[in-house]
Amino acid sequence: MKELLKNKTKLSLTLLIIVYAVGAIGLLTPLKNFVAPLTPLTLLLSFGVLLYNHHQPNAKLWWVLSGVFLAGFGVEVLGVNTGFPFGVYSYGENLGPKIWGTPLIIGLNWALLIYCTAGLMVVQINPFIQALVGAAFMVLFDLALEPAAIELGFWSWQTANIPFSNYLAWFVIAYVMHIVFWRFIGKPQNKTGKWLYFIQLIFFSIINFT
Repeated sequence: MKELLKNKTKLSLTLLIIVYAVGAIGLLTPLKNFVAPLTPLTLLLSFGVLLYNHHQPNAKLWWVLSGVFLAGFGVEVLGVNTGFPFGVYSYGENLGPKIWGTPLIIGLNWALLIYCTAGLMVVQINPFIQALVGAAFMVLFDLALEPAAIELGFWSWQTANIPFSNYLAWFVIAYVMHIVFWRFIGKPQNKTGKWLYFIQLIFFSIINFT
């Protein structure tokens, strides 16, 4: 136990695994309607854990993450109110307070996912290729996220099937965000980020297949 408390990464991952495991169990029981609205708190906790484990955070990191937050939130506002670029959809009530029909937490979610997927590169190569890989991981995540999000009342689509434009938009937007991230931050020196990506991916996959 003492060794665990001394290791910041292990302690953080243990906390995240417990939180998401408890969340998955709660969402698969009659407690679903109580647990689902707690999602914004889970995302805030996850983001806090990421920053806690970031090696030497500085003003540049805050500026980039703030930019991703605002860009992510802005494009979601555009999407909800015009149908472009994702398709016609609307948010439910389980993601917390909204502005212009868009939950504020969704901007934080973009920042969190861009950070996590940037940390999945094994080696640093051409930033444009790194951005392609990061964007591909974002789309892979969205493939798991979309069915679960609909089931949990996060958002709903006008059509019965999730439009291809949603995944294309995710890829293009994520690609641009990754270009900026790699230009100013590079690969995050943070083991927690890449593991959080897989924890969330497994979490939503469990929701989808149970």
